Amino acid sequence: MASQNMFYIQSLTLLRLTYFYKLSGLMTFFKCLGNTGVAEVNFAGAKSPVHLRRGTSDLAVFNSIYAFSEFTGNYRVLPGDTIIDCGANIGISTLYFAEKYPNNQVIAIEPDRDNFKMLQKNTENCPNVSCLEGAIHHTSGHLFLQNPDGESW
Repeated sequence: MASQNMFYIQSLTLLRLTYFYKLSGLMTFFKCLGNTGVAEVNFAGAKSPVHLRRGTSDLAVFNSIYAFSEFTGNYRVLPGDTIIDCGANIGISTLYFAEKYPNNQVIAIEPDRDNFKMLQKNTENCPNVSCLEGAIHHTSGHLFLQNPDGESW
């Protein structure tokens, strides 16, 4: 089931990237093919390279935020406001917020250890980003993630 889901995600991602970015999107997709390793992607709309894990949902998330402009909206963010990215995954949304609001502090919170390492790597050149390995909950305590069939997002 997980491999069928990933095939569907990758097929849809290929179509979206090719539609929105033409040859550049196609080349990015092929650069990210495979089941292991990390691809460094330079993409229109992103000011710094983004590191995406092959064989995961990373490219689909990148595609949703940059190709589909998932966060385009009429947000009211004032200078000095703090943006909190809960469940920051590998930092693609964090990068988007850090680039769009360079005068604001962005706090990225991610509980998954592998995602957190990629979050740190993707935001290492963003002076307005702070990364915290953890989660948001209504009470203090220790939590654990349990979803063995879930995608990395």
